[in-house]
Amino acid sequence: MIPGPIFASAGHGQEGESMAEPTTQQRTASNQAVSRPDIHITSLRLRVDAVDAIVLSPTGLTVSSAAARRADTAFPKLVSHVCVSGGHQRFGEEIIGTEPAHLVEHLAIELMVQTAAFDERERSKVAIPDRQLRADHTYTGHTSQVNRLPSDDPAFDPYQVSITYDNDLVAIRALRYACDIASWIMSADNDPNGPSANIPSFAGVLKELLRLYRS
Repeated sequence: MIPGPIFASAGHGQEGESMAEPTTQQRTASNQAVSRPDIHITSLRLRVDAVDAIVLSPTGLTVSSAAARRADTAFPKLVSHVCVSGGHQRFGEEIIGTEPAHLVEHLAIELMVQTAAFDERERSKVAIPDRQLRADHTYTGHTSQVNRLPSDDPAFDPYQVSITYDNDLVAIRALRYACDIASWIMSADNDPNGPSANIPSFAGVLKELLRLYRS
């Protein structure tokens, strides 16, 4: 499992429903114990074909080269994601210098793709090349900065991360996992062992997502 806290699962939401998340103070206290930046969700809104999350990250924080190396080591296929942000074609061209919320978007999509692929391969009992996976394993996302409200903490930048889904439970949980994973990735600059050392197994994450995928 990934270092740090993992959010509990939410039940199926209703269209347009907003779901509360742990407070900034709770998340900050938890992350200080492991020297990770605090990247977290404050609210979720479920739509018919997509889920919108408000993601907060420390003001001005962007993905460093060390964090990008850690992300690539843990999730090698992340850099090949189609991403047209900033005039680029692939996320690998965009990742260094991008905001953590954008990383959360692509991590959540990668977790959903891996979950669906694992389910298909397990059901077929054969190794299916990625190029032969069903078309419905394709998910899209969008990240944009939103206006900070007067009551918001100025120490955090707010973003809306939206991803499409074929299973709402998996999408919501994937976004929550993605925030924790992004916090771990962004701590690469503070790791004395280097960004590619001690990469954890994400088998437990995928196992839980697979359970939700089949529910």
